[in-house]
Amino acid sequence: MSTATEDFAGVETTPPSNHYIFARLGAKFPPDSVKTLNKGGSSFKYVTARTVMNRLDDVLGPWNWWDSYTETREGVKCSLTVRLPDGDAITKEDVGGESKTPDASDVEKTAYSDAFKRAAV
Repeated sequence: MSTATEDFAGVETTPPSNHYIFARLGAKFPPDSVKTLNKGGSSFKYVTARTVMNRLDDVLGPWNWWDSYTETREGVKCSLTVRLPDGDAITKEDVGGESKTPDASDVEKTAYSDAFKRAAV
């Protein structure tokens, strides 16, 4: 008869603590993941929504976080929920606004990704 350790050789099967999860979620992003936007004589550092989604997948697993969106007068509100190892779920919300870009196809996408990244903070 095999044990769980033998079945999952090299794989940690004990859930990490919430503190460990928060430390990994809040870790600095690798420099190659950080983009720079030069606008109006200033430089702004940012990460893409996809980079944030990848961090959530890597740390929590894709089944332990989800998002939902509501359109508001101010833009789009994202509700981002994460399930922690102890089973608790935490939801954070924030609003993203429409971009001022001349490309109309980016206006809505920008509001959603902005809301998502703000909620993830």
